[in-house]
Amino acid sequence: MWRLYHERLEKKSFKMSIVLMLRDLEPRERARMIAEFTVKEFSIPYSDKTTISRTTIYEWLREYRNVKDGETALLDKERSDRELFRRLSDIQKNSLKVWRSGNKYRTIAELREELMAHEETCSGYIPSESTIGRFLKSVGLDRQTLLKAGLPGKKVRLSYEAPYPQRLWLADTKGPNLHVKDPDNPEKTCVAVPVVYIDDNSRYLPAFKYIYKNEEDEDTIMRMFMGAVYLFGVPDVLYLDRGGPYMGHRLKRSAELLGCRVMHTGVRDAPAKGYVKTFVM
Repeated sequence: MWRLYHERLEKKSFKMSIVLMLRDLEPRERARMIAEFTVKEFSIPYSDKTTISRTTIYEWLREYRNVKDGETALLDKERSDRELFRRLSDIQKNSLKVWRSGNKYRTIAELREELMAHEETCSGYIPSESTIGRFLKSVGLDRQTLLKAGLPGKKVRLSYEAPYPQRLWLADTKGPNLHVKDPDNPEKTCVAVPVVYIDDNSRYLPAFKYIYKNEEDEDTIMRMFMGAVYLFGVPDVLYLDRGGPYMGHRLKRSAELLGCRVMHTGVRDAPAKGYVKTFVM
């Protein structure tokens, strides 16, 4: 894994703390202390390991003695093959550039499958997803970089899609609004707004209804949800914004009793559900 310089310094500091305790000891005393270290547990920076082997400690001591420059002693070396990607052929590199440039929302897994689907790009070694991801980042074609382009200061909205139908439903109230006759006063008009439930995988609408503005409340949202569940079954997750009709405890409790997890967007972050808005518009 690539490490930032300050992370490499933190790892060096840990190694030095061990080496400096052993540096000036007599061989027999050093061997005894190393034996104690091998049975202890440590909090090793950026590592899942908690123990150190005898061989590793002696290797650190040897490196400390042999490196004349104290600044580089015990400092993790940078990868010598960085940016080379020798495992990727030229045709694979060019193909990845073309496919990612043409569709910035394609995942790395999909790009790897595309490599395997063509005879020209599947001959020889098929790179791992991590190799493809590092290559795309090196040429400025990772999704984060692409989506930030032209959006200074704005949040990056990555596309997402549930892996199967009924995994995720999104619900929202969004225009275009309609001006219709007011049922209580036919001589005047009132606003009708659409409430939409959409399956994130199939893009199917389990529920869709225009309601009068004054009917936009938790009871209406609940009745639409229950009707959709009756017809299509219970989704795994229901994703809502923080509007009043969607924040009611009855809606959340009813969904959870059916086995559906209710999630809400962050505070003042309703655009996180942009898929619903794009579809309706």
